[in-house]
Amino acid sequence: MEEPKQELWGKLPHEPIRSFKAFQVYRDMGFRRSKPEVAKRMNISLSQVQNYAKKWRWDDRIEAWERHLDRVRTEKIKEEVQEMTARHIQNALLFQRASLIPVEALLNRIRPEKDPKGQTKILKCFLLTNCMI
Repeated sequence: MEEPKQELWGKLPHEPIRSFKAFQVYRDMGFRRSKPEVAKRMNISLSQVQNYAKKWRWDDRIEAWERHLDRVRTEKIKEEVQEMTARHIQNALLFQRASLIPVEALLNRIRPEKDPKGQTKILKCFLLTNCMI
């Protein structure tokens, strides 16, 4: 059976918990990442943080993390655009239907004897149901 894929931004095999916790602090700082700040928050020396960073490839892991976040954001934006498009279509259809109510009322008032060629019926079909003539 195949092992699940290990994401670089997660805990690496054999990585000590303390090192991973320091990496998490660094990773979660976002664009204000700073190894001195990690040292301060973790109450360890800067040289220890730098050793962790080198040994456990923090730069590669951060790059992978940022790519992952970008994919997540892009997917979210795509979903929101699709939802927005669906709402716009729905609103346009509602507006179209609402704008035809007075036309339908007018067409319904025309008596068949006043329209011997059935033009009102054809117009009504075209306007209200978008049928083809």
